[in-house]
Amino acid sequence: MVKAIESTEANGIEVVQLIGGLGQTAPVLQSFEFSKQLANKFNGTCHLLHAPGITSKKEIADSLKKDKEINRILALGKDVDIAIVGLDALWRHRSLVQVENLSEDDLRTLEDKKAVGQTCFRFYDIRGNICDENLNERVIGISLDELKEIDTVVGIATSLDTIEAIEGGLRSGFLDVLISDEKTVDEIIVRQEDLISNGVK
Repeated sequence: MVKAIESTEANGIEVVQLIGGLGQTAPVLQSFEFSKQLANKFNGTCHLLHAPGITSKKEIADSLKKDKEINRILALGKDVDIAIVGLDALWRHRSLVQVENLSEDDLRTLEDKKAVGQTCFRFYDIRGNICDENLNERVIGISLDELKEIDTVVGIATSLDTIEAIEGGLRSGFLDVLISDEKTVDEIIVRQEDLISNGVK
């Protein structure tokens, strides 16, 4: 996505990393790398969140959130004008993405509770509801409720294996704009029309 944005000279642009890191996953897939690249496009300032996206225990997350610098970045994230987030089912692609502190028990919980997607490590079901509050409390980053308070939230998702992640994200109510490929959007429209014709919303 960042590659598609043309470099532009602008004044006062600030980019805030909204979610902590993915551990040992390649930098090209990390939110800190996206944040730095986006800030460079506008010759702006980048505020990085130096923390894991998910911790092993709620108590660790609570402690880290009290750190002055982490707390400052989290506060900045709540106050952005535009948020750009991804929608996907990353935990199903462990050969590509290694989510630190997401255990086998967590993965089983996500499957048992019918998780279909995530945004900023907030895992939700097809209705857009948070799947597991215990896991949700271990996240260091912006919440879905906080995203709903931001003026414009842009969701990015492509490929057919993210259709349910997109549908759940749309139903959750935090999205204002969706960017995807034509084939995926067409399939979502067809699925929605089928639901309506069957009396389901």
